[in-house]
Amino acid sequence: MSHSQKRTTSLRREPLDQDNSSPTKRSRIDTPSTSTDTVNKTDHYNMDHSFRGYGVIFYQQNYKRCITKSTHCPCSNIEVERISNTLQNLDFEVTTYRDLSLCEIKREIKILAEETDHSSADCIVVVMLTHGNNNSSLCTRTHNLPVQDLWTQFCASKCPSLAGKPKIFFIE
Repeated sequence: MSHSQKRTTSLRREPLDQDNSSPTKRSRIDTPSTSTDTVNKTDHYNMDHSFRGYGVIFYQQNYKRCITKSTHCPCSNIEVERISNTLQNLDFEVTTYRDLSLCEIKREIKILAEETDHSSADCIVVVMLTHGNNNSSLCTRTHNLPVQDLWTQFCASKCPSLAGKPKIFFIE
């Protein structure tokens, strides 16, 4: 499917604090607030844009030593290829970065969030393949990356073209 073709797919979205009569109540995740005038007030995400969105994979195979972990990730290139192929099959434009430093990752995230126009995109997917440690940070080639630094760059004030759209993060 080309970027110019329309899709009729819609993803259902539930408020995080809604009980839904389930035995375990969902916990609320504190995230940066978004501007109310840019957020769609329906219970569905609009997935009818001309472009599915960007799929970005950060693959850290060699990194600074984290806690007791080794400095080499056992993740294989096959795993990265499978994730990339899956995202491509879902019509994402995929970019893979391997063994970036902390500064390089932050630069790429900033470009993706602040300098890229997502107006015609349905959503964004960011995949981080690395080890982590007990204080909610991820290992990079040079330094640890606080996990919240991944998604806080995509709040409406920093990335208005993604306001009200799904921002999907996979961390392994």
